[in-house]
Amino acid sequence: MDSSEKAPASSDLTPVVSQGEEQFQRVFAEAPIGMALFDSEYRFVLVNRALAQMLDTTEEALMGASCESILQPDEAAGQRLLAERLLGREVQGYKVQRRYPSGSRPERFADVTVTRIDTEDGGVLGLEMIEDITEARRAKEQTRVHEAELAHATRLAMLGEMVAGIAHEVNQPLAAIVNYANGSTRRLQSGDVQDMRVIQDALSRIASEAMRASEIVRRLKSLARKESVQRERQPLEEIAERTLRLVESEVRAKDVTIVMDLAREIPPVLVDPIQIEQIVLNLVRNACEAMLEQSDPKRVTIRTFREGDESVAISVADNGPGLSPALLHRVFDAFFTTKRSGLGMGLSISRSIAESHHGRLWAEENAPQGTVFTLALPIFGGNEN
Repeated sequence: MDSSEKAPASSDLTPVVSQGEEQFQRVFAEAPIGMALFDSEYRFVLVNRALAQMLDTTEEALMGASCESILQPDEAAGQRLLAERLLGREVQGYKVQRRYPSGSRPERFADVTVTRIDTEDGGVLGLEMIEDITEARRAKEQTRVHEAELAHATRLAMLGEMVAGIAHEVNQPLAAIVNYANGSTRRLQSGDVQDMRVIQDALSRIASEAMRASEIVRRLKSLARKESVQRERQPLEEIAERTLRLVESEVRAKDVTIVMDLAREIPPVLVDPIQIEQIVLNLVRNACEAMLEQSDPKRVTIRTFREGDESVAISVADNGPGLSPALLHRVFDAFFTTKRSGLGMGLSISRSIAESHHGRLWAEENAPQGTVFTLALPIFGGNEN
């Protein structure tokens, strides 16, 4: 880069800051976050040490260089358009998140605040304040990985507890298939052509029962599988129905009646369906266990409904003994449990999953008795998304 392309030295920056220039330059140079001034050509006219260190380069190498030269190629064009709006006085400032190449080190991530400065000579400059969030981002990602590991372990524990019910659930369609197949075989051996319509109906039922068994196994494999988060557009009522099919046998064995009150016209959500099914499964099983010792009819009500303007919700309510106000505030604490045996992690993990989907999970009293847990999630396409 020749001298004609270089930005003016700091002693030539009088137009930039006409009052308190010395103080400004001291703060600028010593700031713990990256700072840079760029001109109408989108070139650096001043950078500080923190920015140079973040990018694994020197202040001298950055001075006069194009601002696009330090950006990832796929972000450069969009960042220039934002800068042009600022330099054209269309906006006073903006905030973005950027990725920066960093020499031989891994790329850096930063929150960037850009502000317009109108100079005394009628010009305009852009001031960038660049906060390196790489380590915070990595820590957050590590936390997310740990939470995913814990959620997977909890799913496996739930499946282990449900083994007897699951075996019964799979055996039902298999037994039906055997019965229909044996009946069809006997009719074919009889040679009675009039039985063909009955045989066709039996074959259709065999196919239906086989698909039912296959679906049960597929859902179980999905719950047990350890995989990355995959978010999909899903109706909340379909998630509720799929989850109930997994736990039907366990619910019947505990003599619990399930009441479904599903709104069919509410908007869908953008979620990892396996994780949301894990929450609902946990809530339904907890509701059944809360009523184990009562002689009154046991009932769990599952509802889906609109929750405000930007959310939809699913609630699971029981008519058990309920929880005291003090316990309602503690049920989501890690390792807190009201069960005789249990780690006390199910509800804590469920709330973490809800929050990772920008949702909420809470508990409250159910009138006239019992407890209701509600999961609210942002509508797909709403402001949250």
